[in-house]
Amino acid sequence: MEKFSLDRDWKFFNGDIPAPEINGHTACYMAAKAGGAIGAASPDFNTDSWENVNLPHDWAVYNKFEEKWGPSNGYKKRGKGWYKKRFRLDESDRNKQILIEFGGIATHSVIHMNGSVVGRNFCGYNSFTVDVTDMAVYGEQINELAVFVDATAIEGWWYEGAGIYRHVNLYKKNPLHIKHCGVFIHPEKKTADVWDALTDTTIENSSYEDKSFKLISHIIDSGDNTVGKAETVFTVKGGSEAEMNQSLLTYSPYIWDIDSPNLYTMLSELYENDELVDSVENKFGFRTISIDCDNGFFLNGRRVTLYGTCNHQDHAGVGVAVPDSINEYRIKLLKEMGSNAYRCAHGNPSSEILDYCDKYGLLVMDENRNFNSSPDGIKQVCDMVMRDRNHPSVIMYSIFNEEPLQGTPTGRKIAARLQSEIKKLDNTRFTLGAMNTGITTDGGACDLLDITGLNYNTFAYDDFRKKYPKMPMIGSENDSAFQTRGVYKTDFEEHVIDCYDSEAASWGNTYRDGFKQIDTRPHILGMFIWTGFDYRGEPKPFECPSF
Repeated sequence: MEKFSLDRDWKFFNGDIPAPEINGHTACYMAAKAGGAIGAASPDFNTDSWENVNLPHDWAVYNKFEEKWGPSNGYKKRGKGWYKKRFRLDESDRNKQILIEFGGIATHSVIHMNGSVVGRNFCGYNSFTVDVTDMAVYGEQINELAVFVDATAIEGWWYEGAGIYRHVNLYKKNPLHIKHCGVFIHPEKKTADVWDALTDTTIENSSYEDKSFKLISHIIDSGDNTVGKAETVFTVKGGSEAEMNQSLLTYSPYIWDIDSPNLYTMLSELYENDELVDSVENKFGFRTISIDCDNGFFLNGRRVTLYGTCNHQDHAGVGVAVPDSINEYRIKLLKEMGSNAYRCAHGNPSSEILDYCDKYGLLVMDENRNFNSSPDGIKQVCDMVMRDRNHPSVIMYSIFNEEPLQGTPTGRKIAARLQSEIKKLDNTRFTLGAMNTGITTDGGACDLLDITGLNYNTFAYDDFRKKYPKMPMIGSENDSAFQTRGVYKTDFEEHVIDCYDSEAASWGNTYRDGFKQIDTRPHILGMFIWTGFDYRGEPKPFECPSF
């Protein structure tokens, strides 16, 4: 596998470009054919006047503040936009699989390659991949990638940004290859000193002939030493895939923990006729997690109270196109202040954020955005799990956040469907929903998942415990206290609040009270404070001119 960044040298147009009217039989005939896109999606469309940009890119952050766009959007206009990029592929790539991975696009998007639609995505938070193999051209011919973004679609009640705001990468794979996100490492502790790094690897054959292969998987430590190895020989039919299940015994590995986040590399090598045709590396860690309805959360056999924060993905003055260095700074700062957990509020984060949580030792609640069991909703959940299931930091998947249907039979059915899809791909993590209503309602989702998350509602902790004594509980969103850094006297007219932990939202608690509610109930796994960092939108308890 070869991986290339497509972040640089894009053309961008801020606004929509309506497709021209089609007159005449020939124009209509050709527009209905593969490669026949018209208007801005056409490879012939002139983009000389468009802006030159690099990715990640958030066009909304550059718009002026306007009260009419409302506090939830951070008083920023979003709108629609177009991106285009041209690039060449070597003649030697002609028989390879060509994938393009988008880390995140806010919000709805349509992807065109050389005049044909190759993908659509209806969520601003999930990473997704489009296969452009059949539409790609090679040698001296130029490929044109066109992306239409509709950021008028609303998924959140906070600043969501607009555009291709995460990294974009291109992958080249031989016809016989390891499937994208197709390696799942789930170590099991066998004895005090012996671990089995169980590894499931999906081999994909995009050719139309049967192929025999050899898969060799190696565990590499931080000193580049091989500490585990397995080898499998198999045949996969043309145009299909096969899953290989391997057992890699490892002796006395260094454990991944919040205080010592030791990481290993799984090197997966694929051979055809003794020739290396593909290789993939995945970071992972050896650790155990468990929950107990009476005693909370356990990491590597030791009880750990989760003291975490909820975090949106935007950063002050930057928007949602956050540089990797700032994301690393944020994770380091949270860890330094004593936090041991991170909730991705309220959507799947960038993969880089999870890399930093792995590196610095924060435990992650990975969260789905859309509570939807349609094929597209299921795909979004599966995209999250497939991408994130090797991160040792990820300990739970949140299926929903504050959904009005959560306390109804309909919500229970949706939650059951999404949980089922998650468990097919990863049955080693816990599932939960972050609930603010319906917490003790019969027939809803409150007692369906592995854990019940309670957003605020501290007054219901004991009632829930009494009704569902065997159900593990967590404070999935807590406090929502107000304060202004460096201010020692509250002045509501000036939109400042003292930093003595004296004010909180009507639905929340002060920080002191929030900690007390958790620390006096050892059966609760822990809590996630709202919020770790200031974010644009929802300038509670104020509105304009607070931004």
